[in-house]
Amino acid sequence: MKNFLFVSGSLWVHLLTLLLLQLMLLPKRSSQERLLTCVCTTPLCQALGESTCTTASKCYSQLLDRQDGTVPITRGCMRAGQLDSLLCMNQRPAVGRIANWPSLICCSHHLCNQDIAPTASMPPTTTDENNNELALLGLTSMEEFHIKYNSGNATDEAQKGLQHLYLMVIGISLLIMIIVSSVGFYVLYNYRSKYKTVVQNNKVNKSLNVAAAPLLSGVNRATHSAHLQDYSTRPKYLNIMIQKQSTTTDR
Repeated sequence: MKNFLFVSGSLWVHLLTLLLLQLMLLPKRSSQERLLTCVCTTPLCQALGESTCTTASKCYSQLLDRQDGTVPITRGCMRAGQLDSLLCMNQRPAVGRIANWPSLICCSHHLCNQDIAPTASMPPTTTDENNNELALLGLTSMEEFHIKYNSGNATDEAQKGLQHLYLMVIGISLLIMIIVSSVGFYVLYNYRSKYKTVVQNNKVNKSLNVAAAPLLSGVNRATHSAHLQDYSTRPKYLNIMIQKQSTTTDR
């Protein structure tokens, strides 16, 4: 029983340790598996002294000639969302005041934007059917969009997936602990019940022995007295013959 309790306690400790390790390591592993590395030449990456960035969505290569002597091609990371999807599809705004609109190419594998460059953008359209997402946000270029909104790498969908994974791991661990505890308590209960039964039987036997001791003692005394009386009432010659027979038998 002591060995079982020791094994049960050790299993509890191992399960708790495993749960803590999963909570500590799984987020990092999941994040690393979902993130995509892209070449980054945006002003933010240059200010940070970094040549790459990470994202849970896509890499992009942007062509935007500002006619100010700067490099027209910019590479970076794209965040998931409807606005980014429209930009990757090169959907132009309906507002005509944004005359110089960027042309993008989006891709979905590591460092895929390193050697690709988009062609020159088409002239802006003025149809009302196109939804001007950037204009509604008060932005005029992708540069402003990424500086303002690309503060994090993980998307809401990825965070929700990780939360579901955490809950599933915790639920499975708790279920295993409950099963192990139930089995342990059941075995311990049976052991205590059997132990109590044995102790009670021993007490009953002792009580019966104590109660029967005077009776047995009286019977022994009565038997001994009867033997003495029988010996005294026998004829003398009969006792001598019995003694001789006993002596001969012993020899």
